[in-house]
Amino acid sequence: MFDIDDLLERIKDLSAHIDRLAPTDPERVALEAERELLRADARQAVGPAASPAWLRYELKHLRRRLARMDDEPIEGPSAANNPMAWT
Repeated sequence: MFDIDDLLERIKDLSAHIDRLAPTDPERVALEAERELLRADARQAVGPAASPAWLRYELKHLRRRLARMDDEPIEGPSAANNPMAWT
């Protein structure tokens, strides 16, 4: 999983760098393509209409929930523990 803050910061940095490049610079084309891929990742995480602020909030919430799950044991379904269910 990616850190949404890092992702949004990377998009912002790429945008600033792209703005400094000449329109005909080949590096600009490559960076614009990378930026679009990162934007697609962000949009795909929550949907195309989500605002960046909501995206940040939602992913921070998910990180907190996942951190709490680190301490919880994972139990398999009861059928997995029943030898009769294996046949």
